[in-house]
Amino acid sequence: MSEHSTKDQPTATAATAVPASFRAECDHDVDTVFEALTVEVRSAIAYTRTAQPSFPDVLVDLTAKSQADLDELVRVIGGVPDCHVILETFRQVPLCDNSLDRDQRMHASNPAPR
Repeated sequence: MSEHSTKDQPTATAATAVPASFRAECDHDVDTVFEALTVEVRSAIAYTRTAQPSFPDVLVDLTAKSQADLDELVRVIGGVPDCHVILETFRQVPLCDNSLDRDQRMHASNPAPR
């Protein structure tokens, strides 16, 4: 398991933290999505990624400082080519509560379910 953290990354309080999670096909997809975020939004999202044994899949558990930050993340995911697995498995729940089943009805024009 690897954890993303930076010195200037804010710590969301329990009262304001907005949880979410998703599955990605590979580490590269996670990196691509987070690199596409603005520095402000990227610094407002703390996440942990976990590699899957025997598979390239990566599970991501995250906490955003606000709903607006999470909404921007979903918007960016929808605009990144070939990140459909992230979009289809994105749920606004902690990883332990996410089935990670793909919802192929999800498209860039649709918000992720909460």
